[in-house]
Amino acid sequence: MTEYIFPTDTCFTPDDLHELIAAKLPLPACYGGNLDALYDVLTEPHPPWKLTFTGCKTASAVIGARYMRAFRKCCEDAAQESEGLTVVFTES
Repeated sequence: MTEYIFPTDTCFTPDDLHELIAAKLPLPACYGGNLDALYDVLTEPHPPWKLTFTGCKTASAVIGARYMRAFRKCCEDAAQESEGLTVVFTES
């Protein structure tokens, strides 16, 4: 399983968050940079991935709690759908 770590506390906007994801994950060039596109790429067949999002408390304060809740739900739903996907969120 390949682990990818995303320091979300370095992001100031949803676009920053999606750019961070696109820079680290081997995603197609056509990745749309939104929650629907994220769900689609996370549920497509791929080798096993563990995605760890750190600094989520700070990201919620900066990006917005509502967006971060939707982001978290998107990732958790994708993990339930995709057998090879593990997602972890940490506050710090």
